Amino acid sequence: MNRTYILPPGTSISTSTLLVHANEDIFPDPFVFDPERWLGPAGAARRKYQLAFSKGPRTCIGNHLANAEMTVAIAAMARWDMKLFETDDQDVAFLHDYHVATPKLDSKGVRATVKGRTN
Repeated sequence: MNRTYILPPGTSISTSTLLVHANEDIFPDPFVFDPERWLGPAGAARRKYQLAFSKGPRTCIGNHLANAEMTVAIAAMARWDMKLFETDDQDVAFLHDYHVATPKLDSKGVRATVKGRTN
């Protein structure tokens, strides 16, 4: 699947994050939750395709802060017993690509009820 393109100097190019992240040549079974895909030599080679915060000179300046906040938030959430509430696959499945993957337009997102702290 190697192709060569010649672009004039100054040509702007762009790609959709969804097009890259759903590419089965890069990410086998891209819609399956598989955190192990990032481990080992194959995982290290895939990191260049992780575009959630963009790449290059236009990368998100909040990249490191966002990763730190997600780590803290997930650690805090793990302390609570939560159950999904009126949420199914259709609330998070990618149906639209507005340069950012988007689920159905009337989705309320992922909702959960908190039962209490875990033991």
